[in-house]
Amino acid sequence: MATGILRTEQKLTPGKADELQERWQAKRSGLNSSHSTIVLDSGADFTQLTIPPDDAQFLETRKFQVAEVARMFGVPPHMLMDTDRSTSWGTGIEQQGIGFVVYTLRPWLARVEQRLSRMVRPESVYVRYSVEGLLRGDSTQRQAFYHGMWNLGAFSTNEIRALEELPPVEGGDVRYRPLNMGLLGETDSTLTPQEASQNA
Repeated sequence: MATGILRTEQKLTPGKADELQERWQAKRSGLNSSHSTIVLDSGADFTQLTIPPDDAQFLETRKFQVAEVARMFGVPPHMLMDTDRSTSWGTGIEQQGIGFVVYTLRPWLARVEQRLSRMVRPESVYVRYSVEGLLRGDSTQRQAFYHGMWNLGAFSTNEIRALEELPPVEGGDVRYRPLNMGLLGETDSTLTPQEASQNA
């Protein structure tokens, strides 16, 4: 690709055009000609087509500054709109966002929680930041998590609705356990001992 165009309003013969090109090349090439002033005659004008190396290096420096800021404050590059080296959507960005909460925000939030909890009275009250909203995955992952916790009896229906910022429902505070997960040696409450021994 040509670096530039020499343009003149005068009509040049092939020999005159070659002479002008040679003069231009001699004036702009070599270490002795760097940063010097070039004088063009015959109304010639130069139009640059490429980025000079100094300008290209400056652009690379600007990109590096974004990475430096991200590294300094522990922020994923995509949160500074730098997505050159990572996908703009999908699991990669999602995991980087979760990592930002876990490794950057959480240590600072823990310090604030501990300090405020020491200041709050009565002592039974404590401060805690809720970052569940920031750690949310997509709807499929949330559904699988809630389904597993509900099946194990760890979450009730109303607790799941509270995490989704929905109002409670009647009877939603009941916890269930899977029918096939009882304590070893104990019978299910719906069976009599005789029925349980027969089923065994």
